[in-house]
Amino acid sequence: QSICSLVSPQNEHQISLLPWCDRALNPIYLPRETTSMLNLDSDGGTNPSCLYTSPACLQALCTSELWFLLTDGLIEDRLVQDFALATADLQLHGIPCVVIVFGNTGAGPPANCNVSVGIACYAVAPDCLFLFHDLPTGKLSILQAKGRFKELLPKSRNQFVQPILSKYTTWAELPHIAYEDLLRIRIAPPKKIAPDQLALQDGLVVRVQDLYSGEADPETLGEVLRNEDNMKSLVIAEMARGTGKQLQSWLDSQQLPIPQLTRDRPDVDGKAQQT
Repeated sequence: QSICSLVSPQNEHQISLLPWCDRALNPIYLPRETTSMLNLDSDGGTNPSCLYTSPACLQALCTSELWFLLTDGLIEDRLVQDFALATADLQLHGIPCVVIVFGNTGAGPPANCNVSVGIACYAVAPDCLFLFHDLPTGKLSILQAKGRFKELLPKSRNQFVQPILSKYTTWAELPHIAYEDLLRIRIAPPKKIAPDQLALQDGLVVRVQDLYSGEADPETLGEVLRNEDNMKSLVIAEMARGTGKQLQSWLDSQQLPIPQLTRDRPDVDGKAQQT
């Protein structure tokens, strides 16, 4: 309801609401079927890949220019992998996405928040926002943002500051926004990206296998390695797809060799030993 209220009255495109659990339900088209939206209730398990088994849901996703993934569910690693692979196979990974995880901040710090459903989407969409919606208060926290959505992050020295998520991070430290803040963001049209490609920041599109095989040109390689958001996307995407070991081998090969010691180093005043 909060998201739909942001849509301009002049907007001629209907909103497709795609209810899902461990199966896809019939789409609800808004605003004419608002009553059906208000009658939704939770049921079943959690398997986002079921959206791709419904021709109506798949059609809605393929023709969208922005989609929201709303979830409170925990899924197994194999379902994360299935969702990641299917999203790429269907060439949906170039569409901007907002992931919203619903829960209770009173249940523990952000590190305890399960984001397994949205990981696959956040990794591969070049423009993506990851939010946590606290059900008791309605407060929205930004977990991560990339692409155009980084404009919602606080700034320091003309740089957008990404939230640092660790076991010590508290909810109060995360940036907070309202749904109305989404109106500030101007999203570029989605890109059609091949299943074996990954869309990164600043319009960069790479074939991951080209990186592994050494066929990527040095300039592209540099853009991937120098940009923290690009590295995050690559790491999360490969882990979600179950190819983390291949990524680890490639990253190891990019490290500069450690220089060999050519002589003994004296321990001046025994300080090294004392330390």
